[in-house]
Amino acid sequence: MSTIPAADLPLISPGDTDSVVGVDEATGAARRFPIGGPNGLLLGDASGFAPIPIPTATEFGAVGDGVTDDTAELAAADAAGEQYYLPAGDYVATGITNPLGTERIGDGRILKPITGGYQQINTRADDGQHVFGREYLWKWLDTLRTTGGGYALLSGDSTTENTHLSDRYKIHQLLALQGFNAGWRANIVNAGHSSKHTGDWVSTYLTADLATAPNLYVVRWGINDPFYGRSITDFATSLRAGLAQCRTAYSVDEMAILLCVPNATADTPNNRDERWYEQVRLVVRQAARDYQCCMVDLYSMFKDARGGAGYWLDDPFADGRGIHPMETLNQQIASALAGVMFPAGQYPRLANGSLLTRAQTLPPSAYPYGWSIYYGGDNLTGSWPVGSPSIVTFRSMNGHAVQWAYSTNSALHGSIAANNNQPFAEVAVRAGVTNSAGTLDAWHYWTSQPSLPVTPYLSSGWVDFNTDCKPRMTKVNNIVTLSGLIKDGTSTNGTIFATLPVGFRPRQNPEIFLCQGGTTASTTPVSVRILSTGAMSILAGGAAGYLSLSGITFEAGS
Repeated sequence: MSTIPAADLPLISPGDTDSVVGVDEATGAARRFPIGGPNGLLLGDASGFAPIPIPTATEFGAVGDGVTDDTAELAAADAAGEQYYLPAGDYVATGITNPLGTERIGDGRILKPITGGYQQINTRADDGQHVFGREYLWKWLDTLRTTGGGYALLSGDSTTENTHLSDRYKIHQLLALQGFNAGWRANIVNAGHSSKHTGDWVSTYLTADLATAPNLYVVRWGINDPFYGRSITDFATSLRAGLAQCRTAYSVDEMAILLCVPNATADTPNNRDERWYEQVRLVVRQAARDYQCCMVDLYSMFKDARGGAGYWLDDPFADGRGIHPMETLNQQIASALAGVMFPAGQYPRLANGSLLTRAQTLPPSAYPYGWSIYYGGDNLTGSWPVGSPSIVTFRSMNGHAVQWAYSTNSALHGSIAANNNQPFAEVAVRAGVTNSAGTLDAWHYWTSQPSLPVTPYLSSGWVDFNTDCKPRMTKVNNIVTLSGLIKDGTSTNGTIFATLPVGFRPRQNPEIFLCQGGTTASTTPVSVRILSTGAMSILAGGAAGYLSLSGITFEAGS
């Protein structure tokens, strides 16, 4: 048995139970030596302590000479499910899967033959990492970058479904809010299923989930398997079968997968405690590498929350066995996931000018808490009270909501230059209310706010009378009012002398008004007709000289 130099041993304190691995120089066999003791000694050798044997790859027949194919031997060592030692050397292997995530220690390299040489497939890079594999999120992150939003589907058991949590603290709501706060418009859908295990996911839910074509699929299963008597091998088999189906349906550049180790629980009678999760985390970590998934280890991040029944976790059995994350822990879990899903280095959707579209028929509950900005669509005369609007919404925690529809679309109202260099703005506002029970979720009626004055489009030689009396239109609560004078145009009956912009046209077709026209010396009654197309024409009376638009008022239709 070899001597372990003092420099290679850690300082220890009385009662420590740490150990180190030593190698028999004659046989290559590995042994684990305890280095703790009642005296807290710094040991320079292993004398006086009984060695604890651990398996070595060579004991399974692996050679490690860089030539011999050690695939079968390493697979046998992995299948044993016990940590083993990989002595220095190059172990050539093909098709190694290690479904149980069996830990390999030592300096040996496992090499997979590839075109042009070998790829090392074992790594220490993941050791101690709560998150790895962000490079596999390309599809999701690129969708955010190019569209400003994306569709993420959350699959899991009751710790995902969150029916035990109050509104606003469910995982999909928290992620949507954190995405919004980061500047993204993500559609986060909760597809959790209470009282189900990983096998149920594969047999019952996975195919339907994949049919929705998510940009990001968040997989968070594993808590309920031991409750239903399933072994770690059963869990690994189901998880890997599900991930294989995912990758058959979508390659890594077609769908990103975020694979989670479940949160810690304290249900020892049902085998849902550390003994289970220490195995699960190895399985999940290996599966993440094998199926090109980003991995987030929620168990390791919040391991000691298992003792927080009643505040970190719920207490469903009323005996201190915490299972489901409560509001505060769920916020922490959402923050951990959001840090991966919405990286700060990405330019948010406000920077690239893309907004998700919303229909005006959606209730207040369809909008996130706090402020949000959406687009009403490209329709010029759609269901929104103003055409092609930006939609600004504020939804408070107490159920109240206020929404503004704001339009400055030049296709509707002409360019700034066409409006005498005055920008056009049309705003409507409505209030709404919702409650957590879902029994109240509705908007009140729209109310239009006063618009800035808008100029009608003059034609047939008609122009502004002077600077002080330019023709103008305003709209308040959908009532359009015209004012001002025009002059010097063709006054023949039937002549179209102006066109009203979209949003300022009458609901009734036609509308007829009696106006005043003539010269500075005399005035003449003039009948003006306005069609729902916005066309204004002289119906009768003639108006050589000038025409007053004051007194024209009507309900707007479009």
